[in-house]
Amino acid sequence: PPASASADAPEGRTTAAPADGDPVALRIAAVWAEVLGAAHVAPDDDFFALGGDSFAAVRAVRAVATALPDGGAAALRVVDLFSNPTPAGLAARAAELAGPGTGAGGGAQHHRLLHRLTPERPAGTTALTLVCFPHGGGDAIAYQPLAAQLPPHIELLAVSPPGHDPLRPGPMLPVPEFAERAAEEIARTVRGPYAVYGHCAGVVTALETTRVLERLGQRPIALDLAAALPEEDPAYALEMERVSGDDDLVAYLTTMDGFDGVLDDSDLTAVLRMVRHDMTEAARFFARTPDGFDLPLTTPLTCIIGDADDATEGYEDGYRAWGRYAADVRLAVIPGGRHYFAKHLPDRLAALLADLHRNGGTHV
Repeated sequence: PPASASADAPEGRTTAAPADGDPVALRIAAVWAEVLGAAHVAPDDDFFALGGDSFAAVRAVRAVATALPDGGAAALRVVDLFSNPTPAGLAARAAELAGPGTGAGGGAQHHRLLHRLTPERPAGTTALTLVCFPHGGGDAIAYQPLAAQLPPHIELLAVSPPGHDPLRPGPMLPVPEFAERAAEEIARTVRGPYAVYGHCAGVVTALETTRVLERLGQRPIALDLAAALPEEDPAYALEMERVSGDDDLVAYLTTMDGFDGVLDDSDLTAVLRMVRHDMTEAARFFARTPDGFDLPLTTPLTCIIGDADDATEGYEDGYRAWGRYAADVRLAVIPGGRHYFAKHLPDRLAALLADLHRNGGTHV
């Protein structure tokens, strides 16, 4: 049956009617014009259609909060910009956050992990939902390029890890606790066939979440693990993380095409903190499971690799190591893909995922 959202559905991408006379929307439009270097931004212009990306989104939401320090704008998260990608929509979201029981500390919706990055679609037209865990240091908005390339029958729900909004850094969770929370929300809100996708360090939470979902009797139809192989020497990885400085980490991520935008010092510090946490948690996961899971997953697992990714050299045989975690393991390759191919080659990844799950959501 087609996938559908429950009454407690994930927060989705919305639009608002243009509000040419709304002073908050007009102020947000002026801020966006400055951030994006645009001559003019109208209240109904789409941030991403204007050339915005995840780095620009961080700067834009920070600038909006600075320009409008009173009211709900100060409580906006980066993912709110995607869910409300026009100045009018973001102004409406800020008004919601200014209401009672919401804002930085309240409101159940504010703490949701799942965010719909594909547009709302007519009931009965979604054949498959992709639940996507971001790369190390990433947030839900990292999947905006992929969401824009998916065919209409595939919905994308991106996971926003706690503490990973650079504007609102807070406590970050260890993988087991994060996986329990994610699995509970997936089981409660997602209806119909769905697949779990994890990229880079996000593969470990995708793996652990799938294990919890199987325990709950809510097995996904597929698990797609991208841009990663099992860590064969987690003790070494943990030691390298301990001794490496911020400059070393920035240099490494830059060579992997991870930093192709400009962040100010405060944003960079926040992102590096998140990257370190996620890399450390990934190494700890593999240290805890050197022989894989005691009971391998029954969910079919596809290892998706970019053939130009230096981080996964030897993938031709190395992907088989995922067999320690799942009984059914396969390999798929993105030609020309470097490490962050979900961002740089989203069209190729979207086509691959659509092909992998083309039989009504059945893994092939």
